[in-house]
Amino acid sequence: MNLPRDKVDAVLQILPALATPTVSTLADPHWVDLSTVVEEKKVRELIPRLYAAGARGIIELPLNKIVE
Repeated sequence: MNLPRDKVDAVLQILPALATPTVSTLADPHWVDLSTVVEEKKVRELIPRLYAAGARGIIELPLNKIVE
């Protein structure tokens, strides 16, 4: 998902994560990309909350395997 840099802390408070999300810089220095792994059953509840917190371009991808 993409979000304004000043919204990162708010979105991190919402996200359950396996470890810690990846935050990457985008071409626009005011925006970042945030990627994380969450349980499939939590996605439906999370997307409206993430959107309300400022996240845009939210993508849900299926996960085949996690190796810890």
